[in-house]
Amino acid sequence: MSQNTSMQLVSKASSFLLSKDEQNPNNVRRSLKANIMLTGRINRLDDNLIVNCQLIDTESNAQIWGEKVTLKTGDILKIEEQIVSSLLASLPKRFKKEELSSKSWSDNSEAQAHYMKGRALSYGSTQEETELALNHFREAIKIDKDFVAAYVAIANEKQVQAMFATDTRADIFNEARLAVQTALRLDPNYAEAYTVDAMIKFYQDRDWDAAEASYKKAITLDPNNANALIRYSFFLATLKRYDEAITMAEKAVVIDPISISSLHNLGWANLLDENYEEAEKAFSDALEIHPNWIWGYVKRSYTHMYRNQCDLADKDLNKARNLIGDWGSELLESCFIFVYDNCEITEKKNKAIERYLTRVTESNYGDPIAMGLVYNAKRDFDESIRWHQIGLDEETNSFYMFTLDYVYPKEILLDPRFKQMKRDLNLPQ
Repeated sequence: MSQNTSMQLVSKASSFLLSKDEQNPNNVRRSLKANIMLTGRINRLDDNLIVNCQLIDTESNAQIWGEKVTLKTGDILKIEEQIVSSLLASLPKRFKKEELSSKSWSDNSEAQAHYMKGRALSYGSTQEETELALNHFREAIKIDKDFVAAYVAIANEKQVQAMFATDTRADIFNEARLAVQTALRLDPNYAEAYTVDAMIKFYQDRDWDAAEASYKKAITLDPNNANALIRYSFFLATLKRYDEAITMAEKAVVIDPISISSLHNLGWANLLDENYEEAEKAFSDALEIHPNWIWGYVKRSYTHMYRNQCDLADKDLNKARNLIGDWGSELLESCFIFVYDNCEITEKKNKAIERYLTRVTESNYGDPIAMGLVYNAKRDFDESIRWHQIGLDEETNSFYMFTLDYVYPKEILLDPRFKQMKRDLNLPQ
């Protein structure tokens, strides 16, 4: 529907947050700001699946479109295609694009099954889940070599894999790049392919002009793609173009009003632009919906810290710690130290630094930038510079940290070595 209609779609992640009791037109309109909802019901009768679905106007509660499909259980993938085809064929003309984009499914049911299994595992929390998702996407394109969405899914998942450092960056991004190029050869107007292409150019090539061109192309092809808007907003914030970043983030929230990604990005852009009240509101809105979001408490603690509300900052970190347990990621632990340092919570800071440097050493570190931040809190700026240089040499994905002026003391920001690193990255000083 995103590819083939002019509808502004709320993401599945947001819509699925509504409880069963809330899944009615009035709540959808109030909670998601949506004036149309697609709903349905599946019943099993012996070996048959009976699927009823409707498109409903949430203001008038009137049905715009409806479909009933009965198929054998083994034909489940055909139901998806039949429903989508029927919906697109019978939608009122005002919703349709003049030229339809390619389908996001395969006509081969086996290829589609692999794709759907991969999507279920996509963005896995473990290296194993990520690899399983990739294997399903690879099987999908073996069966259907023209399956555009599966190629894009491979490229996207490879970038997730890069976070786990399961292979060299070159090998990881080479497969992603080939997959995107294949997708764009098959369909040069597939919007999501340009979003992933932009991410490759941003994180791997560090070609800011090329990355921005791809982000803009993705948004031109699909102005209602929240993921493209979020990614582009993060890109703009990295280049310190905060007004533009906030504009993109606000558009993403309109499209996807209750997801962590959209609200986090709005909070992040405002935080960097020193709009601390707006940042706190965005993080708080997200935490109201996602009360177990660890990074939300950490990021909100920054907004308190910068307004000298250190008791509230410490309270948020305590909530985060209760959710994390004894240890989180290296970056997460360095963020605790950063807040303790700036809020002058000295005892907690010293204990956290000692624990960090006992646990993370020269021989087992995973995040050199996080190590540099810990040495900032120790006031060992030469050692901090050394670790940042290691991060630069290792082509860390965390290079965006170099533009976060609020993270660094003046001794680092004014150091000629640090300035040279930013010039090497072609980042704004």
